This record gives sequence, structure tokens and C-alpha cells, in this order.
Amino acid sequence: MTQFFLIALLVATFSINSPAQVAAKEFQAAQISLDYLSSDGSYWYDCTHEKSKQPHDWVVSCNGYTFNLHVFLYEYLRPNETTFEFHFWADEIKTLKETHTQSTWLTVDQSAHTKKIVGYLGFKNDSSQLRIELNLK
Repeated sequence: MTQFFLIALLVATFSINSPAQVAAKEFQAAQISLDYLSSDGSYWYDCTHEKSKQPHDWVVSCNGYTFNLHVFLYEYLRPNETTFEFHFWADEIKTLKETHTQSTWLTVDQSAHTKKIVGYLGFKNDSSQLRIELNLK
């Protein structure tokens, strides 16, 4: 009986302090905006994108470059805060022959309303960047 009580107490303790993870959000095309730009400001190309056959995957076209983009946004919920894990990577294997990834964690209190997230992936030794904007509203 004592072992059962101890196990139940441990499960209850870890359950209270552990965040609840919400499944990765699947975005609609209208929620995503993409650009490919130079780091020195000499060019800025608007990109088009379409949903791939795989969940969370997009095919992005930017002035002759084609990126396979993979986007994940997880939420970890706690009573007084929410933590977002924004993880994305892009492969451009036709011209640049590069793959880059980024993971960003953001924690907000319960009164914060996250409207958008913007991230950049550097290509060509960071002389150019793939910019992604996610609209969460």
C-alpha cells in the first residue's frame, strides 16, 4: 500500500508541474508570408508558396530558387504562461544546394496574445536570407 501511495504522489506531482503540449499547428497558406532577400539590401524578392503533400511542408518559389520548407509550431501550456517552440528548416537543393534550420523558444505570460512570429534562415554564407512570417490571428 505504501508503494502505491508513493507512486500516486509522484505521478500527481509531475502532472501538476509538467506543461501540456498542443499538437503542432497546421497553417493555412494565407497565414504564411515568405521573402528571399539579400543581407546588404540589394534585393528583396516576394515568394509564392503552396502546400506540399506532407503535413507542415511547403514548396516555396522565389525568383528562380525553390525551397522545401518545413514549419512546426508547438505550444506548451502551463497555468500562468505559454511557451512556443517555433522550429523550421528549408532545403534549396537545385541552385544553392544548402539546408538550414532554426529553432526559437518564446515564453509569454497568460495575458500576452501572440499575433505573429518572424524568422530568418541564412543562405550563401548569410549573404541572403529566407524570411518567414507566421500570422497567428
